[in-house]
Amino acid sequence: NIEGIAATPDGRILVGFRSPRPGGRAILAPLLNPREAIDGKEPRFGDPIRLDLGGRGIRDITRSGRRYFILAGSGTSGGNTSLLRWDGPGSEAEPVAAPGLKHMNPEGIAVFGKPGKPRLLVVSDDGHHAKPGEPPSFRSLWVKP
Repeated sequence: NIEGIAATPDGRILVGFRSPRPGGRAILAPLLNPREAIDGKEPRFGDPIRLDLGGRGIRDITRSGRRYFILAGSGTSGGNTSLLRWDGPGSEAEPVAAPGLKHMNPEGIAVFGKPGKPRLLVVSDDGHHAKPGEPPSFRSLWVKP
């Protein structure tokens, strides 16, 4: 279940999975040749990166400079979602304070601003909270990591 995609500084792509989570670890699959794959060539993947996200999978991933921000959540709907920062392979993901997440169903994250001073916009899928006669909507939360 692919949920998040982020470009690396060297032009590769990290593909994040919500599930499966073998051994309770989230999976990122590095796509080594994204340009060639878009042109119809066989995609080449590097060794999977397994992240300890507390048993959660990846709901979304984005990058600012050399740092990644990950929304981690359950493999099914609901559950405990958290926001983490990750400095890439060889490092551990660390929590980012975002107290408003516990009242949301976060599904996406975007980064604004400059590397070193990013602002993150987390969006929530609230379609199931639609009121009669009103279109489905979403909520969002600004986070300064």
